[in-house]
Amino acid sequence: MGRHLSEGPLPLCCLISVLVVLALGGCATNECTAPTCLTEIDLESMWPNADGTFWLYTLTTRIWESAGMIEYATPQEVPEAPSLDEIAIRLYRNEVPNRFEIEEGTYRLEFDGFITTLSGVTAQNLVETIDMNGREFRESEAQTDPFLSRLLDARPDIAANSGKMIGLECSSGTLHAPVCKALSRAIVSQQKVELRPLLIHGYAWEKTDAWIGTYGDLDTLLAWKFLDAVVRLPHEFSFQLVPALASDVWLHCRLLQWRTIETGVGKFSPALECIYLVDYGVARIEHKDGPPTWARIYDYGKVIYVPTVGPVFCYQRMGVNAGVDDDGFGDLTLNLIESNTIK
Repeated sequence: MGRHLSEGPLPLCCLISVLVVLALGGCATNECTAPTCLTEIDLESMWPNADGTFWLYTLTTRIWESAGMIEYATPQEVPEAPSLDEIAIRLYRNEVPNRFEIEEGTYRLEFDGFITTLSGVTAQNLVETIDMNGREFRESEAQTDPFLSRLLDARPDIAANSGKMIGLECSSGTLHAPVCKALSRAIVSQQKVELRPLLIHGYAWEKTDAWIGTYGDLDTLLAWKFLDAVVRLPHEFSFQLVPALASDVWLHCRLLQWRTIETGVGKFSPALECIYLVDYGVARIEHKDGPPTWARIYDYGKVIYVPTVGPVFCYQRMGVNAGVDDDGFGDLTLNLIESNTIK
């Protein structure tokens, strides 16, 4: 089981720095001056999307021994997901266990024409290619929804229901065929959840005046939202995920600060740091012997966007238990090393 939140205070200087950013929604670095930070930059510039545009990142995953899901006797006992204030402080501290298994490779995103989801939505094809120790796969070739595999891993009750639907309703023809195909592929690709970035990802990508996001395979609704129309501080939004499968799975985002970021291709300023919380809701866990139990886990992290360049950095912590100072089961980091958006 993870440590409790009362284990020790954050160093005063660190806590003050984080709280200032939370309170003022302003700059946190000397390089990012106030006039630059207060200038509203439109959504169009945050993620260039001309066909052939690409980004290449180093991909580092660290996996450690976890507490597993902390289970409760009733759903009422399950803690709420943390606030975005708590997430901001967790990201600042960024504590990880001393022992972990590390794997390194590359992650590439490239716009390549258009793709049609299993649910029938046609959008730009943002192809993601992962190369880990020479093992390469292009996920869009298999047409899989990036979020579904992670959801099924985090919510055993949804995974079990999906398996039943595939076994019964799909075989009998009572469930829409594309949904059956999407769930089947998500179950098969669950083994890749530790490698696939979630906070930035590929598949059927779209940018409008109102959002930047992706479509999935379950229905024709927007499946994921990276950013919405407001690109100024302070701002945050919440977005319901997979309403076709659950009512309590949510994405929360806060535009935290304008800052300077140094990546594998140099230093950028101003850069917009956005923090994210993926709340998978309350999971019902069935047991062969005994009554069911309930649990709640979440993922969190940050993405740093540079106007006219796109996403240059991503950090993601996975499988964290709500209500305790839990480390989750691992993290994932993307650091930009090449892009044809850099002038």
